Amino acid sequence: MRDLNVFEAVVETSVERIPLVDVRCFDVVDDRECEISHVVYRNVFTEFDQKLSRHLAAVTGVGFPTVTASIRIRERRPNAKWQAGRGLHFPSVPHALRGIAARALKGREMAEMFIHAPDSDMMVEEAPAHRQEIRKGDIGALSTALEFCALFGEPDFVDLSGDYDILMAQPAGLDLKPITVDLYRGSVSVYGVHGDGKDVFEGPIFDYKRLMLENATVRGYLASARHTLAAAKEDAVHSFRSAAETRILNFDRALAGRPLENYRLEAVISLVARLKAGLGDSLCGLSEDAQITALDWSDSIERAAGSVAASGTFSTLDYLLRGPHRAA
Repeated sequence: MRDLNVFEAVVETSVERIPLVDVRCFDVVDDRECEISHVVYRNVFTEFDQKLSRHLAAVTGVGFPTVTASIRIRERRPNAKWQAGRGLHFPSVPHALRGIAARALKGREMAEMFIHAPDSDMMVEEAPAHRQEIRKGDIGALSTALEFCALFGEPDFVDLSGDYDILMAQPAGLDLKPITVDLYRGSVSVYGVHGDGKDVFEGPIFDYKRLMLENATVRGYLASARHTLAAAKEDAVHSFRSAAETRILNFDRALAGRPLENYRLEAVISLVARLKAGLGDSLCGLSEDAQITALDWSDSIERAAGSVAASGTFSTLDYLLRGPHRAA
């Protein structure tokens, strides 16, 4: 993910997370039988960061991850305590479920997955909420479904939801009915866009490339979705530029001429990092007054880099000065 460093270094600290589901499996770790949990969270961004993510998705094809799976592990014995592990980032819930299943398989033909409510802390001896067998073919079907849904836009512009049995994709914009992929049957259902919109085509998901060429219903749906996607991406670019200018001018008024130091320096580092991630080092696309104001802040940060970076006071400073966006 091209801008994952921006997300982890700058954006993630302001993200709120909503727990959605807890996917568990059993495995042997360091010669001990363990229970491994992946708690899947929805990332809720600030309005400005959401606009930045959509802007990045529009111009680079990759926005910020909307889903994070937090890994926990404990021994398979009574009263065992959870040990927290690292978090994994994904563009959607179906992408997260695919990643979790692939980690559980690890070359095996079948893995048992146990689906729990996210607020549940069941002991190993208790019956799981839902048991599901996952095989290599199931991951292949989910991957194919995600490839098909990607034709209608990036996850920032297509609402993806589902589980290991059903996947639904709702393109942005027009009142198109959602695409439904039945992973158990290996079929995809697409509603027509002409007439009363009640006609629906159902075909094999593994043959979606041929359907795109030969089926009028699928072609019409794809054409309508792509037309709307182009407008949605253009709107995302304009929306972020407008929000960036407002943010800059409001921040400048809040500074009221006071020096950039302490918490004011930390705040401006975070803002400039976001701006450069979206607009590049020159901040192209902003009005002249907003551009000059933000570039003045950038120069002040550069001048303060020696003492601040040496003390390690601000973790975002090193990224802002040497991060991958500077070469982008």
